[in-house]
Order: sequence, then C-alpha cells, then structure tokens
Amino acid sequence: MGDKLLIRPSALGFRFKHQEPLSNNLEVTNTRQKHHRDSWDTVWGERKTVVDNYEQLQIDLQETTTQHRRFSLIFRAYNDGIAFRYAIPQQPELNRLTVTEELTRFSFNRNFQAWWIPAYKNQRYEYQYANSALSSVDIAHTPITLEDDGIIMAVHEAALLDYPSMTLKSINDNQIIFTADLVPWANGDKAYINTPFISPWRVIQAGTSAVDLLNSDIMLNLNAPAEENIDISYIKPGKYMGILWEMHTGSAIRPVTE
Repeated sequence: MGDKLLIRPSALGFRFKHQEPLSNNLEVTNTRQKHHRDSWDTVWGERKTVVDNYEQLQIDLQETTTQHRRFSLIFRAYNDGIAFRYAIPQQPELNRLTVTEELTRFSFNRNFQAWWIPAYKNQRYEYQYANSALSSVDIAHTPITLEDDGIIMAVHEAALLDYPSMTLKSINDNQIIFTADLVPWANGDKAYINTPFISPWRVIQAGTSAVDLLNSDIMLNLNAPAEENIDISYIKPGKYMGILWEMHTGSAIRPVTE
C-alpha cells in the first residue's frame, strides 16, 4: 500500500505437453488501456449495488522464435487490489493444449504472517486456519491471507470455469516465492484447454486492515455476471444456524431428540 513494495517482479507463462514453454523470447506487439466505471445490482449480499471501477491494461505478446506464438496478459487495478489473467487466441501453433504447469509466480517482498490451510490433505478444506510465517508454508489452498506492518493481503482467484483450482506452492523459502500449483487430473496433467482460451483471474486483494478485505467487492466484480433470463424469484432472505463446524472440531455434539 502507498509506496510499500509488496510483490517483486515475478515469472508468468505456461508449460505444455509436447510443446515448448510459453514464457520466454517474447516481444510486445501492442498495448491497450481502458478505464471502466459502472455499477450493478446484486441478487443478495452485503450491498444492493456494487460499483465496478478499474483501470485495465492489455499487453499483447509474441514469440521472437520461428513459431511466433501469441498470447496476451490482461491486468486490472482496483482501489482494493489488482488482478491479471492470460488470453490465448486461436492459432495453428496453439490449438488443443495440455497444460502441465502454470508458471505464474508470486515473489513476495517480505515474510508476511500468513493465515492458511494445507492443500492436498485428506480433509480438503475442513481444517482450522494456521497462523505462521509465510516462509513456513509448504503448499496452501487459496485464499491465503497475509499481514505485516499495516498491510493485509489475500491471494485468490476469480472466474474459475473449466480450469483446475489454484493452490500456492513454495518453490524458494529464502526468497519467499510461490507458484500457482494447479490441482491435477489423476494422470498428472493439469488442464486441457482449447483456444481461444481465457484463464481465471489471479487476484491480490489489499488493504490496511482485515475489514478492508471483508468490504472488498473485487471478487464479485471479476466473476462473470449471471446469465440473462434466469429465474431468481425463489431466492428469499432468511437465517440459518448450524453446529457442523463445532461438531467437526469436537467443541459441540449433535443434540438427540426423540
């Protein structure tokens, strides 16, 4: 926040099966900027109306090698965070692809305190959040929340559709670098995509206190709007009270009724 550096320059790109990685020997062929400000009404939520206000930069890239494969990086800057995604247009060299690794890296500039749950464990998301130094995290589900020196961040994803979910895996403890580790298929492949392809958003929410993350609408704005002509009349406000989590942690038991 302000002039504080949160993330150092980080690698981006893909590795594919039976193809060279799409990450090096690139040149910028075009850039496009736009300002967007709009608002929309929610079906339900904390606010009736959500303001969608961002600056966008699209960078079109092409390989300098003989294949001249092309893709774009799309960045959005909001008041409450930033997001980026990949766009690969249809082209002879990139048609039907098997992703073996997404090369997205997050090179954090400091050893934040992290709130996180481990990925690839038997109970999946059903763990209590650990609080430890970011350097002690091996592999974590997203969102992962980070805090230090009046800064709080959360790393997550939005618009996840027909693509594996992202975990964060440590690849360098000393420099605190994490990679976007995609949950694989049973055979180890990460994703099967056809071009044209647009990836989910990689999102970094940011604020000065935890309430800033709670009040952030960046995830709502990055997810796709609801399809038109969907019947939402069945959605009614109500209240729910349950003890499932208390039962899971052993702090409560299910009442028995006759």
